[in-house]
Parts: sequence; C-alpha cells; structure tokens
Amino acid sequence: MNKVDGHVVATYTEGGGKTYICDDYILKTEEGKKQVKDDIMRAAWNIVINARKRGINI
Repeated sequence: MNKVDGHVVATYTEGGGKTYICDDYILKTEEGKKQVKDDIMRAAWNIVINARKRGINI
C-alpha cells in the first residue's frame, strides 16, 4: 500500500483501486476559493428551491 498524506476520513474501494478522502486539503488560490464558495451557494439555493417546491417554507 502506498503512503497516504493527510488525515483520511473515508476510504472507498472500487474494482481494483482505492480512493482516500482526506479532510486537510487547503485551496491556495483566490480563484479556487471563490469557486468553492460559488459551488456551496449554488447547492444551498438548490436545497431551498427544492424545499419550497415541496411546500416547505424556508
């Protein structure tokens, strides 16, 4: 097994490979940080919109 850098919080095995999910990755560029914030905002609004479609007033 190869050494995995970082704090592994989940491991997924698919076929003959493994994927390790770590919680210590830090974005270093402003563009990358903005993209993550935009993705979070888009996901949050989708949750609100879908809840409202189901009659949940949030």
